[in-house]
Amino acid sequence: MSSIINLLSESKTLAAKINQMEQLLKNAPDGSLVARATGDGNYRYSRKEKLPDGRIRETYLNKSEMDAAVLLANKMLATRSLPELRQEKELIDKLIRIRQRTNAEEQFRSAHPGISRLLTIGSNVYTESALLWKQQSYNRNMKYPEQLRYSTVIPGLMVRSKSEADIIARLEHYGVPYHYDEVTNINGTDIAIDLKCLNQSANKIWYWDHRGMMDNTHYIEKTRFCDEIFYNAGILPGINLIITTETKTQPLDIQWVDTLIRYYLL
Repeated sequence: MSSIINLLSESKTLAAKINQMEQLLKNAPDGSLVARATGDGNYRYSRKEKLPDGRIRETYLNKSEMDAAVLLANKMLATRSLPELRQEKELIDKLIRIRQRTNAEEQFRSAHPGISRLLTIGSNVYTESALLWKQQSYNRNMKYPEQLRYSTVIPGLMVRSKSEADIIARLEHYGVPYHYDEVTNINGTDIAIDLKCLNQSANKIWYWDHRGMMDNTHYIEKTRFCDEIFYNAGILPGINLIITTETKTQPLDIQWVDTLIRYYLL
């Protein structure tokens, strides 16, 4: 999915191309160009135009008149291309307006994190199979229950960090089914998955591992242990694993979370 910056750039490029073609049509000579192969790999060019009395006149263009041939060739292309280019620009501009509205929503959420955690506006549309998967019982991690100190947008669901609560809010917003803190046996080792998510359109499971203390040496060693388990089982970043990180001085970027959800989970 293209970013709004790319869309704005594409719209600007199309506008320049449309303007160039419109100016060319305005200044191009009357008539159209005819090209006939000469048999030796070259072409003879002539100009075809309709006279006031309805007759068609075709005039051979010699080498000194190639500038007119070039103008007529470009005129023919512009005549055929302009309607499609205008339509494409109109659609892109419409998408830009939609994205700008979405961006305004994201700016509001970023500026009001406390309020954003209470928002329930989102798609939340599940297929029947996805809803069954979301609601099925699973083995929750029961270790260290005292760490479940952060409330979420889901009544009764407590999580272990504010960032996990924020990620869950965004998953709910986009209608992505997930299991929180599910204990999964991977190659003989039980590991608690922060978030196991389902991409409904692809019917594909993604693992989401949020690493919230990447400025802690002991914590980093634990992530290396998890990486070894994941990678040996074919659970790989960008393939079926999403990894987000943060430190005390570099908190989780919610806009980046949105980008990951839109790219991998929708």
